[in-house]
Amino acid sequence: MNDSSNKGLSPEEDKTLISLLSRVRMPVSYNLFLAIMGAFPSCPVELAVFNQFGKILMIHRQDKEFTGYHSPGTVLRNDDTVPKALERLISSELNGSKISQPVCLGWHETLKGIGWGQNTSRHEISLLHACILKGTYLGEGKFFDPDDLPETTIPHHKVLVPE
Repeated sequence: MNDSSNKGLSPEEDKTLISLLSRVRMPVSYNLFLAIMGAFPSCPVELAVFNQFGKILMIHRQDKEFTGYHSPGTVLRNDDTVPKALERLISSELNGSKISQPVCLGWHETLKGIGWGQNTSRHEISLLHACILKGTYLGEGKFFDPDDLPETTIPHHKVLVPE
């Protein structure tokens, strides 16, 4: 790519942005997160957690982007590996609950402007994983029958439920 290919920024703005981006470390402010995620495809790491009864974990959230249920997930950061992102996810959203080794199911792509809720603002390529809860769940979510998920579930998270 040649230096003149970016029609949106002046050469000075280009230089400033390069300098600033080299200093960015996650986590960042909410507004910066949205700007970065809106400018480039993001790579969420999603985890479908099933209990011994075949029910799936859904966590309720209420924030600036979405109110409703979702599967546990995190965004792959620049310095992450997928296992490191899963480890962070298990620690934060599962409160360290014991699970089986997550198995990669594949990926799901959602295009910017197509979707509902948070997905209208960015292009995402989600890495889908599944695991089984071992023992007691230590978090704040609830388990649901995969055929009867809450109506307020993020639609693209329903793809985590294997048919």
